[in-house]
Amino acid sequence: MNRRLDSSLILKGLGFEYYSYTEERVSPPLTNVSFRDLIPEFNGLPICNSLLYKHQLEAYNHLSSGKNIILKSGTGSGKTEAWLLYTFKHRITTMVIYPTLALANDQIRRINEYSRILNYKAMAIDSMRRTELVKIHGRSKLRSTLSIQNILITNPAFLMHEIKKIATYSKGILLDGFISRMELLVIDDIDFYGPREIALLLSLIKILILISERKFQIATLTATIENPEELARFLNSINNRETIIVSGLPFRVENRVYVVLGRNLKALWEKLKLERSRLIREGVGEDILKALDNYSIFKEQYYKVIEVAQALNINIGSLEVDPLEIIQQYINDSGVTLIFTKSIARAEEIARRLRNNLPDSLKDCIAAHHHLLLRDLRRRIEDEARVGKIKILISPRTLSQGIDIGDIVRIVHVGLPESLREFYQREGRKGRRGSIEFSETVILPGSRWDRDILSRGVESLRSWLQLPLEKVIINPKNKYIMLFEALLKYISPKFKHKLSLEEYKFLEDMNIIHNGELTVKGRETWINLNFYEFAPPYGINRAMISDNGEHYLEEISHCDLVEKFQPGCIDYTSDGIITEHRIGGRTGRTVTAVVEEKISEKTLWKRDQLAQALEEYEEAKIKWGEEPSITRDYAHGRIHSEVICVVYPPRKGFGRYIKIPNRVIWRVISSKPRIKRINDKTLTFRDYKTILVPTATYGKYSDFTYGSLYELEPDENLTLLRIGLALVMVVLRKKLRIPFETIMYDLGKIGEKKLMSLHEPESAGLIESIDWLNIRRIIEEYRPEDLDEVLIKLFDEYAYSDLITQGFNWEQIKRAALKAIDYILVKERIPIKFKDLELTIPKPSKALRKASIDINYIPLIEDANTGLISIGLFNGEDEVSIVIDRDFSHLEDTYQLDIEVSKIVNEDYTVLVYDWNSILKALLNSGLKTLNLILKSLHLEGKIIDVKKNIIETLNIQPAPLEEVEKAIGINREVTIGDLRFEVENSIRKISETPPGEWKKYTKYLREKLKKHQLENCKSTYILYLVMEEYKRTLN
Repeated sequence: MNRRLDSSLILKGLGFEYYSYTEERVSPPLTNVSFRDLIPEFNGLPICNSLLYKHQLEAYNHLSSGKNIILKSGTGSGKTEAWLLYTFKHRITTMVIYPTLALANDQIRRINEYSRILNYKAMAIDSMRRTELVKIHGRSKLRSTLSIQNILITNPAFLMHEIKKIATYSKGILLDGFISRMELLVIDDIDFYGPREIALLLSLIKILILISERKFQIATLTATIENPEELARFLNSINNRETIIVSGLPFRVENRVYVVLGRNLKALWEKLKLERSRLIREGVGEDILKALDNYSIFKEQYYKVIEVAQALNINIGSLEVDPLEIIQQYINDSGVTLIFTKSIARAEEIARRLRNNLPDSLKDCIAAHHHLLLRDLRRRIEDEARVGKIKILISPRTLSQGIDIGDIVRIVHVGLPESLREFYQREGRKGRRGSIEFSETVILPGSRWDRDILSRGVESLRSWLQLPLEKVIINPKNKYIMLFEALLKYISPKFKHKLSLEEYKFLEDMNIIHNGELTVKGRETWINLNFYEFAPPYGINRAMISDNGEHYLEEISHCDLVEKFQPGCIDYTSDGIITEHRIGGRTGRTVTAVVEEKISEKTLWKRDQLAQALEEYEEAKIKWGEEPSITRDYAHGRIHSEVICVVYPPRKGFGRYIKIPNRVIWRVISSKPRIKRINDKTLTFRDYKTILVPTATYGKYSDFTYGSLYELEPDENLTLLRIGLALVMVVLRKKLRIPFETIMYDLGKIGEKKLMSLHEPESAGLIESIDWLNIRRIIEEYRPEDLDEVLIKLFDEYAYSDLITQGFNWEQIKRAALKAIDYILVKERIPIKFKDLELTIPKPSKALRKASIDINYIPLIEDANTGLISIGLFNGEDEVSIVIDRDFSHLEDTYQLDIEVSKIVNEDYTVLVYDWNSILKALLNSGLKTLNLILKSLHLEGKIIDVKKNIIETLNIQPAPLEEVEKAIGINREVTIGDLRFEVENSIRKISETPPGEWKKYTKYLREKLKKHQLENCKSTYILYLVMEEYKRTLN
């Protein structure tokens, strides 16, 4: 009879030592409301008598009151049921967006089950299902069927494709009827997406509102998002509904964690103690000697000690752990064990070996699950796991998100993922039933990443597991949102009149339109603007050639073609190596397919260029005194391929970037470690060799993103600066939770000129929005730890190699990091001296969403209501100065003024003024009634900031005339109030000597002075606002 198994007993029985700890049970608080209380028709379902969690009922109530929600609760907490209750109870027409329908099989199954009971119409559609459904129903019938659904389930890629068709009246539209009826939009698992995809999601929401002409409700579901407030503000602004953030705990039973260290550690410790004198002679640090004195310390430092022993050629025997020894024991457990690997090939290998080891009666209890399997087969495997027929499931990633198999009691990690978010996504699959007594996490170190962490001690693994999760980058100011929305409006006959002046100018700046026409680049942008990448909506074929012939693997993206699938690259998902590209097309350089063969010496020797690289590899191994074996080194993670690309990022802000593959290299790592002592610490590292693979490269990838270029001092040390930048990225990851590779750097030299560049591989808008001065302060106080060595190595192996050479001089590295930040600050911020403080403020920018305004009325003919009205506007980048004639109470054309003020209001700027009362008085005297009403309305909304009042209250000084305050921070102006007074008096004198109708002739120079004076007032007001904000923050 199957029973619950305890891994501690299994590991002890097999002779394995391990490190362990227990995570306590967590459960969301319950209410006294059951599912049946809300939906009586649920009577008879397993959940009918279950009580709602507190966060489920809160979400239901807020949706029922017409609000948006952001539901943030952990895995297993019933997020799907939270919105479904509202949809079913109030019969709300709902669109649900999942990242992919393949990963949402479980949710779709539950939605369909509930819908059948309630006689509700629910349907799922994506590009694959569309093809199948069109064959069955025909396009017209399918469109009609979709239009009458109560719940429509889709993914963002298909939705975006449909929206582009709807906007341009293209043929084959399917979703327009449903969209016109939609009342609720649900976006599930927003944690899944990258920053560019989230920008497109936010843009899709705005466009759906535009198309449907309905302010439908929005529900966003997330397990881990850490910054929901920004998203809430965005949702508030687009449908004028209050957005409520609802938080809930995950459901998790008691969880026992085991990190398997190795077998017979005590005997190995005793053996190494006999080598103490040799270790001392070789100069190891005190950390190793302490481990030899204390077995508990030895267990903590086990991986480091054996690395040192191997480096010194101390015979310690084979330490390899075969995961099957442990995994096959779980076949007798009453629950399901889910095994995660790093590749499809590894998953299939473990499944195959397990079946070979087990009797025929148990072979069907084993299954591998990945995206290369047919969809129907994946579903069958999931269903058999739910009913307990399958006991051990092996998967690289497809089961880590969204799928609820049921009684999963254990997660086994055969090698850890490099992303903490992926680790917790894996972990979220288990212990989701209250009937499960306890769950288990078993970590079997099996990759270079695991061993890199553990070679710094088990404490480093604990530090990694305790890091805050990587942040989901949600930036409503990301210009990628405007890119799609503005281009759609411009192309759409239906929505072109909705295009704002700012959007039109943006498209011009991007060279998408020119002289009112779509450019070639604009047409290409419209075709390539798709959800998961900037490329045509189809992938590149991938073919595997073997002795059994040729078969096709899953397609790859156009970006992956450039970055990972050039000839000579290793394909880790198939254990293959790319041997050639099939080329075609009009130019003869278009890649139509990628060809692979299984990685082996035989495969490499058949290709001239690969044979040359293999020869270099074998030479390096022999020089290291190691036996060459490309397959063994690949299996142990000691050979990696990399495509070196030439990247042309934007130089200043948002723009087009291009990535072209330049060459392929192999990075071969010695199997034997070396040691280096730094103070009392022993560091282990391995030699490596970079081998050029002399193959031709093909393809090009481009997109829109953010970038910035910085000129460096001629004597700048680029090696140190690179290590400093790597430390900056580690600090961004640890302190701001920004995922690695959200921002990338590059350093170079052209002649005597040295350059540094930053760019975002996916448009996130962080280079512009990060407070780099705050990052500088964080780095000044930062204390590096052992984990940082591993993180630097993970992010930039070349910087890590240089870090070893520098002897881990962290103070020197911190200075280099601060130097890199200073180069950014010089470009992005302005240094200001104020009250004996040296401050740096952001450079004025439209991204700050602040606009300063100044108004002045100069009467020129007494008692005749005649004079000049001068208005200045500055939004951080664009400046406008307008002079309006008031001719005997009659105002000349104010059209330009109305346009400029409307832009500020419509684009949600906060308005800065210097002395609100003076502005009101100028408005009253000038007769600008419309502007008066607009500014008073903004003031009531809290959208006016009186900078003068701010200065008086903060500094406790009065009076505070603008030009005197300017002097305090070193602002020099061209036109002073004295200069203006002289020109006014000069004009009045001349006007008084001529007929009143000719007064304008004598105002030419006054107008010029007024324009300059108003603009200088606006810019000074803007700068003073930034100075006061920075000053207040410094005081706090």
